[in-house]
Amino acid sequence: MRRLTALTDALLLRARAAVGTADLSRERLRLDQLVERVVAEVAGTETGPRDDTPESARVTVRPDALPAVVVRANADVLALGVRNLAENALRHGRPPVVVEVRADAVVVTDAGPGIPAADRARMVEAGTTGDSRAGTGSGLSIASWAARVNGGSLDLDDAPSGGLRAILRLPLA
Repeated sequence: MRRLTALTDALLLRARAAVGTADLSRERLRLDQLVERVVAEVAGTETGPRDDTPESARVTVRPDALPAVVVRANADVLALGVRNLAENALRHGRPPVVVEVRADAVVVTDAGPGIPAADRARMVEAGTTGDSRAGTGSGLSIASWAARVNGGSLDLDDAPSGGLRAILRLPLA
């Protein structure tokens, strides 16, 4: 039920933004604090684990990767993007899912099968799902939209562990 509520909220925000009725103004905010809060929320939700490992052990913020970073962003939209990246990594990757804050980005890495390089650009389009056909095909699309709304971008590449690394880049404040 939480996944459906989160998806509905995301789609409603995106629809309101498309017709100009959502406030997408940006303000200075601490990226590290926003990421820490979002990951704590994700760790407390059910996203369909594949085993008995609690979510809190499946997704973590790298403790040494929380520098005090200030960005200019819309907090609601950015939180939505980070949440979708973490939940997507949990749902389609394998633990551990590690989230880190860098000077200009939020990096979410998993140890799953990854996405072939030839398919990565297509995977951020709305309604596109991977080979498993699990999900709605909205997670990476919403994360990409959240990055663009905040003046950034979403890049996908291979994680050192062989999984996927999603990098939500943001301009500094």
